[in-house]
Amino acid sequence: DNLEQMYEAILRTAPPTNHFALKTELTKLGKEIMRRNVSIAFFPTATTVDATHLTARIEGEFYSLFGGSTSKSIKAYHLGFIYTGNQLSLVEFFEITKEEEKIGEK
Repeated sequence: DNLEQMYEAILRTAPPTNHFALKTELTKLGKEIMRRNVSIAFFPTATTVDATHLTARIEGEFYSLFGGSTSKSIKAYHLGFIYTGNQLSLVEFFEITKEEEKIGEK
């Protein structure tokens, strides 16, 4: 139920043409959470915005609670937007992997 609420909140910020791609990515994340039977929390620590390309990078601490033990990792996410009319809409959302990090550093 919480996952569906999260999906709907995010999809409200996206144009209808991007709902399928975004919901696919969100569903994949949700299935992994449910499969692991884990509780998660993400606390942003840094945000970098590229106004020219309408993108943002959010870095933060990602905590997961499983079976009474907590693990912490550092994660980064990419958000891409389009500007149509008077509205900024989310069109991309994905985790930036370590491999993508290395490629970006070259």
